[in-house]
Amino acid sequence: MESGEVDFKTTGRALVPGCGGGYDAIYLGTLGFETTGLDISPTALEIARQRVPEGVNVQFEQHDFFSLKVFEEEKFDLVYDYTFFCAIPRNLHAGWGSQMRQLVKPGGYLITLVFPIVPEPDILNGPPWPVRPSLYDEPLQGPQGGEWEKVVDRVPNTSVPGHIDHEHLIVWRKL
Repeated sequence: MESGEVDFKTTGRALVPGCGGGYDAIYLGTLGFETTGLDISPTALEIARQRVPEGVNVQFEQHDFFSLKVFEEEKFDLVYDYTFFCAIPRNLHAGWGSQMRQLVKPGGYLITLVFPIVPEPDILNGPPWPVRPSLYDEPLQGPQGGEWEKVVDRVPNTSVPGHIDHEHLIVWRKL
């Protein structure tokens, strides 16, 4: 993100659902967040745990995102979704949105790095399931609507070579 675009705190609680090998969770931990990486794969989590540098506040938990429950005081200041949304079939998108509403505290942020964007998505080919930025609107705004404000909606300034022209950055703030 460009400097000053969103005034993120670098303290508080962060969650990375579908964290896999833990790179994003570890990065958020190095920024100062008390970070939880969540995945259902014990193998991925073991690899992630081995990567954590000493002194970085990150923990990894094996848990199903859709059944994760938190108390009000445990809600997250930041949730980072990069390749989690695309790993779940479309029939679970509404549940993803409902769970995000439950997990992010008011004033907190949801970062969605939308990937893989393809010109004509083949919905039968996945995971990863091809996605578009508009697919995030309905699960988050849904019938209730009005709970999220888009504070960033653009193509990322930098990307890894294989992702150029295939990803989009949307940052949501929970009202």
